Amino acid sequence: MGLSDVPSAGDVFQVVSSDKEAKKIADSRAYELLDAKRKKKKAISLEEFSQRINEEEITTLNLVVKADVIGSLEAIVTSINKIKIDNTVINIVHTGTGGMTESDLMLAKASSAMLVGFNVIVPLEIKNKAEEEGIIVKLYHIIYQLLENITDVLKGLIKPKYERVKIGTAEVRSLYKFSKVGVIAGCFVSEGKVLRGSEIEVYRGNNMIYEGVLTSLKRFKDDVREVQTGYECGIVLEGYDAFEENDYIQVFMIKEVVV
Repeated sequence: MGLSDVPSAGDVFQVVSSDKEAKKIADSRAYELLDAKRKKKKAISLEEFSQRINEEEITTLNLVVKADVIGSLEAIVTSINKIKIDNTVINIVHTGTGGMTESDLMLAKASSAMLVGFNVIVPLEIKNKAEEEGIIVKLYHIIYQLLENITDVLKGLIKPKYERVKIGTAEVRSLYKFSKVGVIAGCFVSEGKVLRGSEIEVYRGNNMIYEGVLTSLKRFKDDVREVQTGYECGIVLEGYDAFEENDYIQVFMIKEVVV
């Protein structure tokens, strides 16, 4: 009696000396509860899910799979187990037929699994609870779409690998000083190409004397994106202007390794 909400089993009553103190505690706890609900994760897209598991360096995708009938369920599970993406692993923690239930959500939450349904119903209360708990629920009516999306998620588990590739060399042949930009190195591209924004190393003889970023690239008075072999250009580096004639600049690009 006298309660604004029905308490749950296990809730604790606290006895206080006045209505004022009781109201203060109640208001404080109501705010904490509301704030906690706001901070709970909401349902996210497959792309966001892939990004999240990638950032957490997880290489196993846990699934709870529900289908309308046993025949569909067996076909889906068999097809899912055939998906192979590099070193990722699919772990089907539970399967079943019929609509999604609260026990399915609890299992998905406990195992950090994605809940996948094929031709099944998700009651409104289950949908709302999944959103509150940040549980991913995906429903499908076409098997190949289900399999394609799971494949996309698996690809998100793999962190891309990058390598530093040399793309060109430029020789410093003259120096020009300008008050606004500092020293511009007049260069001749002797190999490959020079690309604005690329990483560079400056060498004097056999010694590397600077490592940084190619800030500005010019052809005569024009700003350009790249200059190819056999052409002259003006180079400005971020935080460095101590060039000397006959220095040479190695130019690098970061590329994704395709396995």
